[in-house]
Amino acid sequence: GTATQVTRFAVVPEEKGSLQGFPALSPDGRTMIFSLRPDEGPAILWAHSFESGASRTLAGTTGAQQPFWSPDGKKLAFFAGGQLKRLDLATGLSQTVVPASDPRGGSWSDDGEIYYSSGASSALSQVSASSGPSHRATELDSSRGEQSHRFPLALPGGALIYTCFGNDEIAGIYWRGPAGTPARRILPEGSRAAYDRR
Repeated sequence: GTATQVTRFAVVPEEKGSLQGFPALSPDGRTMIFSLRPDEGPAILWAHSFESGASRTLAGTTGAQQPFWSPDGKKLAFFAGGQLKRLDLATGLSQTVVPASDPRGGSWSDDGEIYYSSGASSALSQVSASSGPSHRATELDSSRGEQSHRFPLALPGGALIYTCFGNDEIAGIYWRGPAGTPARRILPEGSRAAYDRR
């Protein structure tokens, strides 16, 4: 078999505080975004460059949590103040995309759609990254004991991975193919999945 290579590193922001949720690695692997809540005040997003070793705050991200990247690495999306927002890294312009009162993860697809969970007991929704009306991307099947769909992960080609919460028989990580392919459980895990584009 092939040997597994583990990379360890430390990111030490200039401000003391506590990390909020999961960090987000850029598509090119050069930058990591993380949410840090200082000892006093709301959380804010930080960008850490692996090339320079320096971290900096991102303006327009007060209260931000659960960041995720656009596929081209030029924009970010995050949740703050009950809203799903996007940030253009070149201009620093932050815009609201759609309300999301109690989010549980999001993902930006190659075709410009954002999949997200707006609450702890909701299915996944879908909205254009340039804003507009949102609509359901998945449906909860309460007859099977499904309680929520969370942590979406948009894959190339239109497939979607997400975590389903519910009873032990149906909870786990699900894969749904493009064009309305029925979802199927691929792992009986109640955690968040990741995808390696390499």
